Amino acid sequence: MCCISFRAAGATRGAEATLAFTVRPPWFRTPLAWLSYVVLAIGLFSLSVWLIVFLQQRENAHLEKLVGERTASLRASEASVQASYELLHSVIEGTTDAISSKTRRPLQTINSASAAFLGRTAAEIIGHTDVELFPAASAAPSPHSTNKCSRAEKPKRTRNSSPAVDRLVPA
Repeated sequence: MCCISFRAAGATRGAEATLAFTVRPPWFRTPLAWLSYVVLAIGLFSLSVWLIVFLQQRENAHLEKLVGERTASLRASEASVQASYELLHSVIEGTTDAISSKTRRPLQTINSASAAFLGRTAAEIIGHTDVELFPAASAAPSPHSTNKCSRAEKPKRTRNSSPAVDRLVPA
Protein backbone atom coordinates (compact mmCIF):
# COMPACT_ATOMS: atom_id res chain seq x y z
CA MET A 1 0.00 0.00 0.00
CA CYS A 2 1.23 3.43 -0.88
CA CYS A 3 0.06 6.64 0.82
CA ILE A 4 0.53 10.01 -0.91
CA SER A 5 -0.22 13.46 0.46
CA PHE A 6 0.07 16.82 -1.26
CA ARG A 7 1.54 19.96 0.22
CA ALA A 8 0.55 23.26 -1.05
CA ALA A 9 2.89 26.23 -1.34
CA GLY A 10 1.83 27.13 2.10
CA ALA A 11 2.29 25.06 5.17
CA THR A 12 -0.90 23.10 4.96
CA ARG A 13 -0.98 19.56 4.04
CA GLY A 14 -3.56 18.16 1.71
CA ALA A 15 -5.63 15.00 2.06
CA GLU A 16 -3.89 11.66 1.79
CA ALA A 17 -4.55 9.49 -1.19
CA THR A 18 -4.18 5.77 -0.87
CA LEU A 19 -3.23 3.47 -3.70
CA ALA A 20 -3.43 -0.29 -3.02
CA PHE A 21 -1.52 -2.74 -5.24
CA THR A 22 0.03 -6.19 -4.94
CA VAL A 23 3.44 -7.25 -6.28
CA ARG A 24 3.21 -10.64 -7.85
CA PRO A 25 6.27 -12.92 -7.74
CA PRO A 26 8.15 -13.51 -10.97
CA TRP A 27 6.96 -16.43 -13.05
CA PHE A 28 9.81 -18.70 -11.82
CA ARG A 29 8.59 -18.37 -8.20
CA THR A 30 4.94 -19.16 -8.80
CA PRO A 31 3.34 -22.30 -7.34
CA LEU A 32 2.95 -23.65 -10.86
CA ALA A 33 6.69 -23.16 -11.47
CA TRP A 34 7.55 -24.97 -8.20
CA LEU A 35 5.26 -27.83 -9.17
CA SER A 36 6.95 -28.08 -12.56
CA TYR A 37 10.39 -28.09 -10.82
CA VAL A 38 9.33 -31.03 -8.67
CA VAL A 39 7.89 -32.89 -11.66
CA LEU A 40 11.05 -32.17 -13.69
CA ALA A 41 13.31 -33.36 -10.83
CA ILE A 42 11.33 -36.60 -10.50
CA GLY A 43 11.43 -37.05 -14.27
CA LEU A 44 15.21 -36.49 -14.44
CA PHE A 45 15.76 -38.88 -11.55
CA SER A 46 13.57 -41.51 -13.22
CA LEU A 47 15.36 -40.99 -16.53
CA SER A 48 18.78 -41.36 -14.91
CA VAL A 49 17.71 -44.56 -13.12
CA TRP A 50 16.28 -45.94 -16.36
CA LEU A 51 19.45 -45.01 -18.27
CA ILE A 52 21.68 -46.67 -15.67
CA VAL A 53 19.57 -49.85 -15.73
CA PHE A 54 19.47 -49.84 -19.54
CA LEU A 55 23.25 -49.42 -19.86
CA GLN A 56 23.85 -52.12 -17.25
CA GLN A 57 21.56 -54.56 -19.06
CA ARG A 58 23.29 -53.76 -22.36
CA GLU A 59 26.69 -54.35 -20.77
CA ASN A 60 25.47 -57.62 -19.21
CA ALA A 61 24.16 -58.79 -22.60
CA HIS A 62 27.51 -57.92 -24.20
CA LEU A 63 29.41 -59.79 -21.48
CA GLU A 64 27.14 -62.83 -21.76
CA LYS A 65 27.72 -62.89 -25.51
CA LEU A 66 31.48 -62.57 -24.96
CA VAL A 67 31.46 -65.35 -22.36
CA GLY A 68 29.47 -67.55 -24.74
CA GLU A 69 31.93 -66.93 -27.58
CA ARG A 70 34.94 -67.58 -25.38
CA THR A 71 33.37 -70.67 -23.87
CA ALA A 72 32.71 -72.02 -27.36
CA SER A 73 36.31 -71.22 -28.32
CA LEU A 74 37.60 -72.97 -25.19
CA ARG A 75 35.46 -76.02 -25.89
CA ALA A 76 36.78 -76.15 -29.46
CA SER A 77 40.36 -75.80 -28.16
CA GLU A 78 39.73 -78.46 -25.54
CA ALA A 79 38.38 -80.82 -28.18
CA SER A 80 41.43 -80.12 -30.35
CA VAL A 81 43.80 -80.75 -27.44
CA GLN A 82 41.94 -83.94 -26.55
CA ALA A 83 42.18 -85.15 -30.15
CA SER A 84 45.90 -84.32 -30.21
CA TYR A 85 46.38 -86.13 -26.90
CA GLU A 86 44.56 -89.20 -28.18
CA LEU A 87 46.65 -89.18 -31.36
CA LEU A 88 49.88 -88.80 -29.37
CA HIS A 89 48.80 -91.55 -26.98
CA SER A 90 48.00 -93.90 -29.86
CA VAL A 91 51.39 -93.16 -31.48
CA ILE A 92 53.22 -93.69 -28.18
CA GLU A 93 51.37 -96.93 -27.50
CA GLY A 94 51.70 -98.10 -31.10
CA THR A 95 55.49 -98.08 -31.13
CA THR A 96 57.69 -100.87 -29.87
CA ASP A 97 60.29 -98.41 -28.58
CA ALA A 98 60.33 -97.56 -24.89
CA ILE A 99 58.98 -94.01 -24.48
CA SER A 100 58.54 -92.06 -21.27
CA SER A 101 58.06 -88.39 -20.41
CA LYS A 102 59.43 -86.88 -17.26
CA THR A 103 59.79 -83.34 -15.88
CA ARG A 104 60.96 -82.13 -12.50
CA ARG A 105 57.87 -83.82 -11.14
CA PRO A 106 57.40 -87.61 -11.09
CA LEU A 107 57.03 -89.65 -14.26
CA GLN A 108 54.02 -88.50 -16.26
CA THR A 109 53.81 -90.58 -19.44
CA ILE A 110 55.04 -94.05 -20.23
CA ASN A 111 54.09 -96.52 -22.93
CA SER A 112 53.52 -100.23 -22.48
CA ALA A 113 56.87 -101.10 -24.11
CA SER A 114 58.70 -98.98 -21.55
CA ALA A 115 56.62 -100.44 -18.71
CA ALA A 116 57.33 -103.98 -19.94
CA PHE A 117 61.05 -103.14 -20.16
CA LEU A 118 60.95 -102.09 -16.51
CA GLY A 119 58.90 -105.13 -15.51
CA ARG A 120 55.94 -103.17 -14.14
CA THR A 121 52.61 -101.86 -15.33
CA ALA A 122 52.21 -98.26 -16.42
CA ALA A 123 49.86 -97.61 -13.45
CA GLU A 124 52.61 -98.74 -11.05
CA ILE A 125 55.12 -96.36 -12.64
CA ILE A 126 53.24 -93.14 -13.42
CA GLY A 127 53.33 -90.60 -10.60
CA HIS A 128 56.43 -92.04 -8.94
CA THR A 129 59.99 -90.73 -8.88
CA ASP A 130 63.08 -92.69 -9.83
CA VAL A 131 63.98 -93.02 -6.14
CA GLU A 132 60.62 -94.66 -5.43
CA LEU A 133 60.90 -97.05 -8.37
CA PHE A 134 64.55 -98.14 -8.40
CA PRO A 135 67.31 -98.98 -5.96
CA ALA A 136 69.38 -95.98 -4.80
CA ALA A 137 72.32 -96.74 -7.09
CA SER A 138 70.07 -97.02 -10.16
CA ALA A 139 68.01 -93.95 -9.22
CA ALA A 140 71.06 -91.69 -9.00
CA PRO A 141 70.78 -88.86 -11.50
CA SER A 142 72.48 -89.37 -14.82
CA PRO A 143 74.37 -86.29 -16.01
CA HIS A 144 73.65 -87.34 -19.62
CA SER A 145 69.88 -87.32 -19.51
CA THR A 146 67.60 -86.67 -16.56
CA ASN A 147 69.23 -83.66 -14.92
CA LYS A 148 70.17 -82.05 -18.22
CA CYS A 149 66.58 -82.34 -19.42
CA SER A 150 65.08 -81.21 -16.10
CA ARG A 151 67.19 -78.06 -15.98
CA ALA A 152 66.60 -77.19 -19.62
CA GLU A 153 64.12 -74.47 -20.41
CA LYS A 154 63.12 -76.11 -23.68
CA PRO A 155 62.22 -79.77 -24.16
CA LYS A 156 65.14 -82.00 -25.08
CA ARG A 157 65.33 -85.45 -26.57
CA THR A 158 67.79 -87.84 -25.08
CA ARG A 159 68.73 -91.33 -26.01
CA ASN A 160 70.14 -93.40 -23.20
CA SER A 161 73.38 -95.15 -23.95
CA SER A 162 74.09 -98.66 -22.74
CA PRO A 163 75.51 -97.76 -19.28
CA ALA A 164 72.51 -95.55 -18.49
CA VAL A 165 70.03 -98.18 -19.70
CA ASP A 166 71.76 -100.79 -17.57
CA ARG A 167 71.26 -98.58 -14.52
CA LEU A 168 67.50 -98.30 -15.15
CA VAL A 169 66.81 -102.02 -15.01
CA PRO A 170 65.06 -102.67 -11.68
CA ALA A 171 66.69 -104.97 -9.15
